[in-house]
Amino acid sequence: LPGVSDTAMKPKRPRKKFQWTPKIKSLLIEVVRQKVEMELANKNKILSGEEIIIKFLDNTIKPLWPKGWVQRRTLYKLTETVHSPLTGAGTHKKAAPKKVFVKTSQSSQPSTILPPYEGSTQASYGSVMEFISDNTKSIL
Repeated sequence: LPGVSDTAMKPKRPRKKFQWTPKIKSLLIEVVRQKVEMELANKNKILSGEEIIIKFLDNTIKPLWPKGWVQRRTLYKLTETVHSPLTGAGTHKKAAPKKVFVKTSQSSQPSTILPPYEGSTQASYGSVMEFISDNTKSIL
């Protein structure tokens, strides 16, 4: 057709959409929770909290799915409740986590306590990553 580019005429493939199960959601949240806790304990931060989470989602979590099945912004939004103490994301919707004074022999500085996630399994980081990887392969 005259005036129509070649790219406009190509048929589009159906969009791939990953079906999130409650188990995989809770495991994803648990992995990000553990990353956030490690970063909150890390005193030598070079990157901002948001940059740390984005890099983690892009380099560690997103490759667990085949290309095109999961977007970083979806992972970011699904885990927003647990990474908000580090990134400040979602603070306009919910109150910030409470600062709690914890007595230690070294100092009495306030520390951020993450609220427990209802689906938390307290599994190790490696076992959670392995489970997500194994289960996403079997679903796809």
